[in-house]
Amino acid sequence: MEENLELKRKCLTLISRIAARAAGSPDPDHVADTLMELAYALETPHRDAERANSVGSFDRLYQELNYIDSTSQEFTAYHVLKYACRNTWN
Repeated sequence: MEENLELKRKCLTLISRIAARAAGSPDPDHVADTLMELAYALETPHRDAERANSVGSFDRLYQELNYIDSTSQEFTAYHVLKYACRNTWN
């Protein structure tokens, strides 16, 4: 189990970054979408606890979280600019 420790920490770091970015978003759809994406990524297809704790499962989770993190950065940047411009022009 110790071999997974660093990978588990990386997953938690990504979850934290993704959640913090969504929590600060002015767009309620972004908040809801992020929660749904995280919930989906965190669902484990394995009922067997031993397989769910395997390196492969955490590697898959890390890859999914990394994808969500990269797409949410782009999404957030777009929406921050959109809301900033909207508030400026109103």
